[in-house]
Amino acid sequence: MKIEEETLIFLNFIVLGIVIAILFDFFRAIRKVKKYELRDIYLQDITFFLIVGIVTATMLIYNLEYSLRLYLFLSLFLGIVIYISTISRYVLKVFIIFIKTIKASFSFIILPLSIIKEVNIRIYKFLSNIVKICCNKIYYMIFYYYNNLKLKKTKKKFKTEGSK
Repeated sequence: MKIEEETLIFLNFIVLGIVIAILFDFFRAIRKVKKYELRDIYLQDITFFLIVGIVTATMLIYNLEYSLRLYLFLSLFLGIVIYISTISRYVLKVFIIFIKTIKASFSFIILPLSIIKEVNIRIYKFLSNIVKICCNKIYYMIFYYYNNLKLKKTKKKFKTEGSK
């Protein structure tokens, strides 16, 4: 490869390092907005590393046709360090504001839906109580008549056996 191509690849991997650090800040912002359980944090970490691995492998395959070089990993590290030392805290604040805005707009949209859901639940409970009351009366009526019929049949059997 020519030196120009190597320099271009070096710069591409610095940019990739910056993109990876921005993605890391996005995951940090998500965790700062809402507290998650440990299992959810594990899933987020696995997702982050899968995305980073796939993107890095794609860049390696696309740029170098399966050949690894040490300066590529150094350029990734350099991109991450440049980003974190310069604009990371500002981008993190922007991400936090963005996520809070999205969350607030979702709650604005979901609030009427939750009210409708609550009304439907109360209507369902009311109707189910009415049905239970009606069905219990019907059940007890059937049970009463069934037991009366059963008693009458057993009385007839005893009378017919005793009269013989």
